[in-house]
Amino acid sequence: MGKKKPTPDDVRAAPSLRRPEFEPGEGTRDPMEACNVCGELAARLDAWREHDPYDKPYMGVDALVFLGSDHEACKKALDRHPRLYSRDSGAPGAFPLLCGTCARRRPGALSCTHPDLKTNGGAGLKVTGSRFGGGMIVCIRGPGGRNYREPTVFEKCDGKTPVAAVLP
Repeated sequence: MGKKKPTPDDVRAAPSLRRPEFEPGEGTRDPMEACNVCGELAARLDAWREHDPYDKPYMGVDALVFLGSDHEACKKALDRHPRLYSRDSGAPGAFPLLCGTCARRRPGALSCTHPDLKTNGGAGLKVTGSRFGGGMIVCIRGPGGRNYREPTVFEKCDGKTPVAAVLP
């Protein structure tokens, strides 16, 4: 017998998967510093989006949880958690492969300060990526087929500024 789907009450009662020191707010650790589940460093982080008790994704960067891509125990904890988490591409200032080492990322925050970014009043900043695995449709009999897409992995940003490039 498989895992039963948690009820909305089960989800509401479950604490967040994210360790308290990575919760958004003043005086907490930088979420892109280490795995948000175990707190240990990782060679690469993947972004996961938290969902509400009705499996709808929460919007904004505060709903992102960063997991060590090679942390099998953390992936299992995510899989067993009552709350739904889905892979996510990230956002400006929170792209796992790009922003962690960029001087334009606001320290300790998941936002980008590059002047070309549209949210900062610029004309736009080109970020390119690739999608691994493409899209697939999982079909089941009757209603309820689900479309699953691997998120785009952003690998290049025209505004990326290495940290050493802006140090005096």
